[in-house]
Amino acid sequence: MYDSVPHTRPLMVTGSLTDEQAVKAKGLVSQRRSTYQGPTSIVNLVTERMIEKEVTTTNLMAHLPQYVQLDEDHMGAARIMQILCAMYDLPQSLADTTRGEQQYRDINKAVVDNSEVSGLISQLEAYYDRVLANSSEESEPLEDQEDDTQSQLAPDVERFLSEMGERLGQEDEEEDDGRDEDL
Repeated sequence: MYDSVPHTRPLMVTGSLTDEQAVKAKGLVSQRRSTYQGPTSIVNLVTERMIEKEVTTTNLMAHLPQYVQLDEDHMGAARIMQILCAMYDLPQSLADTTRGEQQYRDINKAVVDNSEVSGLISQLEAYYDRVLANSSEESEPLEDQEDDTQSQLAPDVERFLSEMGERLGQEDEEEDDGRDEDL
């Protein structure tokens, strides 16, 4: 999932795991339920229905830097593989980060001379270090922490996030008008 995270920090992974998986993947996955209420995918709907029927489910989502949007984010794939190796006692060598590290080094080279992107990355790093890294360790929902840190983001980032929120709100209203609740 594309998210407002820097490529210069360890990729955050969120999800829901069984108790046994959570023990094996301790420190690798931030377990928290999403409070997102906007448009969703069939995968999320199936997961919700499975949980309602008390079927054990596991899901993992790597949060990838949205300003990059690679065709294949090898670091994201390696991060998910690292967690799967821990959960299922597979050799960690399967989680090869070599290609992902090279991709992210190439991104560093591409943005070094772009002051706007570098500034955005600095803001994302500060937010990650202050909020996301701590919430991953403590598995606290980000929603509880956003209000006191959002005002510290660059004005351009705040404006962008506000505009996106308004657009998503409008799309939700339009979708609710024509949405069939039965699957």
